[in-house]
Amino acid sequence: MRSELCYQGGYKYLLQNRYFVQTQIFPAEDIVTEYITLLKSGLMIIERRYAWDGPSGPAIDTPSVMAGSLVHDAGYQLIREGYLPESFKAEFDALLKRIIKEDSCLDKSRFQKLRCAINRIRAEYFYDAVEIFGTNFLRQQKETIRIKPGVEV
Repeated sequence: MRSELCYQGGYKYLLQNRYFVQTQIFPAEDIVTEYITLLKSGLMIIERRYAWDGPSGPAIDTPSVMAGSLVHDAGYQLIREGYLPESFKAEFDALLKRIIKEDSCLDKSRFQKLRCAINRIRAEYFYDAVEIFGTNFLRQQKETIRIKPGVEV
């Protein structure tokens, strides 16, 4: 179960709607921050106006990777801010791969089968990249971006 994803450029991206995804990540207690909620049931809710970077590294930001990068960045933020231990990294990495694979075949163009196959391969290399380099990003503190309520985007 997942909601529709709407985003626009900015921080690199600024979420335009509340986004939710059922994960297999079950914290001991509900985690509630200003922009990210992760319930004991595994439901992750990311609030409108959450800012994230999109895919890192030499990646092309295509629609098939945006939801995965959103959820992955939010998960890493929960770890960075001390809400979850670093042992949850592997679970967020696997969630990234799962979401990219789910979204890889949404294209309904004439080349849908080819794009689907390519994007499934991309999901694997995204996963490999975060397995190898993710810890560096996990420990890197990001500048906090605050959006004032009532500011139109």
